[in-house]
Amino acid sequence: MTTSLKHIAAAFALSLALFAGGAAWAQESAPATPAAATTPKVVTPQELREQAETFLRKIEEKNKDVTTLHGVFEQTRINTMFLDEIHSNGEFWYKKPSKFRCDYYEPTRMSFYMLGNDLTTYTPELKQVEKYTLESGDGAPINQMLVGFGVQTERILELFDVKLAPIQPAEENLLIVDFVSRDLDRTLGYSKITITFDTAELEPMVLVLEEEEDVVTVNLKEVEFNADIPEDKFETKFPEGTEVVEY
Repeated sequence: MTTSLKHIAAAFALSLALFAGGAAWAQESAPATPAAATTPKVVTPQELREQAETFLRKIEEKNKDVTTLHGVFEQTRINTMFLDEIHSNGEFWYKKPSKFRCDYYEPTRMSFYMLGNDLTTYTPELKQVEKYTLESGDGAPINQMLVGFGVQTERILELFDVKLAPIQPAEENLLIVDFVSRDLDRTLGYSKITITFDTAELEPMVLVLEEEEDVVTVNLKEVEFNADIPEDKFETKFPEGTEVVEY
């Protein structure tokens, strides 16, 4: 989907222990006998998928009573073709079942609203609003910012192939999961999403979003669950004179 919207473990470690011993014989120590080398366990692709699915179900269970989310983020967008790098920051709000707003503050102020099947972007500097109608029902897209916050696992598995990332961080309380798109339209153009989770809190910390030539890294901060969000936060009212373009 080409829209302006395209602008968020336990590490697998093995310890090898060596033991040496000797027996006294005629007051001389026999040479130490090295222990047999430990063969690292090979984790199959199927096991990586099953472990990722099990983890996502834990997150879904943990967030089953969450009705709202609010948080801030820092983002870096890198164009892999031209090596351009853009840093930005912002804030997001979510209210079940289908109200989402994301505001970018720097370098250009911009707001995104996903309200049901309607996607709206607003750029104050340009005095312009763009409106899009998304697919509904079974063909509805999934919001990439919410994938790590307990979206129904079965819904995720419809749109992504999931598995633990082949390389995991050394920190014991971090886990990385790869989400590879099976339908670019329904994943809003993102071909792959990689999320680093805090396994103690069962919360996403970093999202890496891949789309065409861009790689977007989102660091989530100060996420508040069941936040008190006023209804007018999701109202799409803009100053008089704002140009509205509908697609």
